[in-house]
Amino acid sequence: MLSLRFRCLVVLLVFSASFPPGLAQAAPAWDATTRGKARDLYLAEDWTGLENMARELRQPPAPTSDGRWLLGSFYAALDRGSPEDRAAKMTAWEKAVPDSPTRPVAAAKNQIKLAWDARGSGYAGTVTQDGWQDFATRLTETRRTLEAAPGGERCPEWFIAMMTVALGQNWPREEYDRLFEAALDRAPEYYSYYFTKAYFLLPRWHGEPGEWERFAAAAPGLYDPDGGEALYARIAWANSSFYDNLFAESAIEWPRMKQGFLDIEKY
Repeated sequence: MLSLRFRCLVVLLVFSASFPPGLAQAAPAWDATTRGKARDLYLAEDWTGLENMARELRQPPAPTSDGRWLLGSFYAALDRGSPEDRAAKMTAWEKAVPDSPTRPVAAAKNQIKLAWDARGSGYAGTVTQDGWQDFATRLTETRRTLEAAPGGERCPEWFIAMMTVALGQNWPREEYDRLFEAALDRAPEYYSYYFTKAYFLLPRWHGEPGEWERFAAAAPGLYDPDGGEALYARIAWANSSFYDNLFAESAIEWPRMKQGFLDIEKY
C-alpha cells in the first residue's frame, strides 16, 4: 500500500495548477487541452467560438481530480501577443459581441498583467515612483473595465479580477469582504475565490499574522457540502510556497491538512 506521504504528494501534483499568482506549476492534461482550444479560437479571432466555450465553462464542472473549474485556464490562454495586439483583439471582440460577459474579463486580465509588470514582483520598497504611477493608473482602468461589464450573471472570473484589483488598490477590509461574499453568492464551489482571499490575507499584503490560517480553518464552513477538510488542505497548500516550512512558520495544522488530503482522495 502506498504511504500517506506519497499519496499526498500525488494529490498535490494533480491539483497544484489551480492556485494563486506566483505559484508556477505544471498543468495537468485537461488544463492543457482547455488552454490549447481557447488559444486557437483567440488567435483565429473566433469570438463566437470563444463565447460558446466560456459559456460552457461557466457551468458547474464535471468532477476532475482536483474538483476545480477550467474557466481560469480559459482566460490564461488569452494572454497572447504584444499589449497593442491584445488591445486590438479586445476591440474587435467588443465590436463582434458588444454584450459579451467574457470579453471584459479577458480585457481586465490583460490590464492587470500590465499593471503588475509595471509594479514588479518585489516588496513595496523596491517599486519605483513611475512603477507605482503606472500600477495605479492601470488598476483604475481595470476597475473601470470590470464595472462597465454587462450586468446579469457575472462570470466567476469577474470576481477574481476585481479581487486582484482590490489587492492592488488596498481596499478597506469591509469592501473587500463584501466583494468576496458576492463571489460566494455567485458560485461558492469556485475554489479560486478562497485561494485569492487567503493570498490577500497574507501578512505581506493585508492580513495580520495568523489571519489567513484562521480563514482556512473557517472555510469548510462556507463551502463543503460533503463535510471534511478538503478545502482547508487546498487553501493551506495554495499559500505554502510563501514559507520555507509551512508548519513551523504558520498556524496550519498538519493533522487537519492530512485529513484534507484523505478527503480529497474520496472525490
